[in-house]
Amino acid sequence: MWSYTLWFLKNYRAVWWFIFLSSALPSVIMGRQFYTQQLGPNPLQYLQHATGRWALIFLLLSLTITPLRQILSAFCIYLHVRFGKRLEDWNWIIRLRRMLGLYCFYYASLHMLVYVLFDLALQWRWAVSDIQEKPYIILGVTAFVMLVPLAITSHSKLFQLMGVRAWKRLHKIVYLILLIVIMHFWWQTKTGVYDYLPYAIVACLLLGFRLLNWWGVFRRCSGSDGMAVTPRV
Repeated sequence: MWSYTLWFLKNYRAVWWFIFLSSALPSVIMGRQFYTQQLGPNPLQYLQHATGRWALIFLLLSLTITPLRQILSAFCIYLHVRFGKRLEDWNWIIRLRRMLGLYCFYYASLHMLVYVLFDLALQWRWAVSDIQEKPYIILGVTAFVMLVPLAITSHSKLFQLMGVRAWKRLHKIVYLILLIVIMHFWWQTKTGVYDYLPYAIVACLLLGFRLLNWWGVFRRCSGSDGMAVTPRV
């Protein structure tokens, strides 16, 4: 594990670009399918579901970074390896969280764009009747609006202007956004179809981990082994 961690640290820029380009790949594939008219018998439904699903996936991935950092630190303490016992040793993983969060906003924006351009056709008077027929749209719009300030404040300069405490307080609404998105997904799913279930299970695990961490369960279990590591420059 020590050698793998060193490899990631030495090749972090290449890993970052690989994840960045891989995250953009689904939208490139959808764009190509749209251009070549290979979206199936219902292109609008395909685009709406695909963009919304990828937005949810990246939201879950961004929320996985913090638990992954704590799990890796605890795993290194258990194995008594030379590097990785401190949470600070895994700070480089945190840099991936902003990229994944922005990709969540990117696919959510595509999701809204598909709805406004193709479903509503920019006819805003249709929105009222559409919401009456599909009330889950309100949840989707609410989640998107709540994502906007998170995407704006992801810039490092705004982070410095806001301060750590205010920034953390604002970005805690991501947990509420996750619940709203899961409800949005579940509400539009037909009876007997459980496509939303894997995402709901992952969301419950992530929220449960944070709840236990807030109670101090993992801090008590980790012990003080990692604190004895010599500070590094």
